[in-house]
Amino acid sequence: MTLYSKAKSYEAGERVEFGGKSFAPLYTPKNDTLINLFQISQQEQEQLKTIISTDEAQKRRRERDRLRDEERRRAAGQLEREAYEANSLSRQKPWEAMGMSRAKWYRLGKPSPQQNSETSPSPITNGEASAVALQAARCKAV
Repeated sequence: MTLYSKAKSYEAGERVEFGGKSFAPLYTPKNDTLINLFQISQQEQEQLKTIISTDEAQKRRRERDRLRDEERRRAAGQLEREAYEANSLSRQKPWEAMGMSRAKWYRLGKPSPQQNSETSPSPITNGEASAVALQAARCKAV
């Protein structure tokens, strides 16, 4: 019923019966009024779609938003927390395999197990370039 039709009904002197009381047709009861009048419990509100409290509406909105956000993250390729943590470095503990503390491992910039020193290997050994490095340089020049 539109506001215009309610105003026309009011001008015509019509009344609306609701809950044993007579109201002008301009009055539309709020959900809280209906919940109190009909003594609708929280369990009953969970089954209803329209006459629900603001708390129930907020709970449904949070759940709907949570599911939508989770679907958006999955579509973007983000892993679930369990899968992410199963493959995490802190679960694999590579610092133990290298025989160092976790703090040192992170301080060194997460070194790979092949790299045992704090510096990277140099292509020049004993002041001379290796044969592989020279070969690669010649190929690039040609």
